Amino acid sequence: MQAVLSPLNMEIISGKMLRHNGESREEHLAEFLIVNPTALVYAHPESTALHIEGRQATILE
Repeated sequence: MQAVLSPLNMEIISGKMLRHNGESREEHLAEFLIVNPTALVYAHPESTALHIEGRQATILE
């Protein structure tokens, strides 16, 4: 497995906010997976970390 670390733009929000015309993190990830359908993606919310062992990921709060 090859890992490519690519943080999302922190200005991209999770979910939709009223009067916000930008894309959400969920939309950003969906678009990435359309272009890279075989990619294995681990994502985690702000203020958390990921512990990755093999193909298993755990969110650390």
